[in-house]
Amino acid sequence: MDDLLSWTDSLTTGLIWQDYQHKKFFEHANELYHMIHEDNNKVDIKQEIQFLESYIHEHLQMEEVYMKELEYPDSQNHIQQHEDFILMFERFKAGYSQNSPKLLSLCVELADWFSNHITQTDLALSNFIGKELHAK
Repeated sequence: MDDLLSWTDSLTTGLIWQDYQHKKFFEHANELYHMIHEDNNKVDIKQEIQFLESYIHEHLQMEEVYMKELEYPDSQNHIQQHEDFILMFERFKAGYSQNSPKLLSLCVELADWFSNHITQTDLALSNFIGKELHAK
């Protein structure tokens, strides 16, 4: 079975910490996707979901700190997108708890959202951060 997410150069933002975290998310999202598809041990799947939930919050908070510190002009929109993603992840968790037959499609939905967010919203943020840090 193919991976859910594949890293490509188009996803590189140029911020080392951000790219590292995005790649780490891809690794764990792929792991979870395979675990669900192969109907692995429920404890392992639950642990992977818990890891991803924690990791997502940590990553999004880090971006939001940069937005606040550097007074990013599009921060309100960016933060709203983060909140939307958290709600999507909550729907995914609820689907898992209820043994939803649509769980794999929810994984795909999350993956699509995350990839699009990187190539559009995060790339704009990283460009802004790069300019701000070089200007100081």
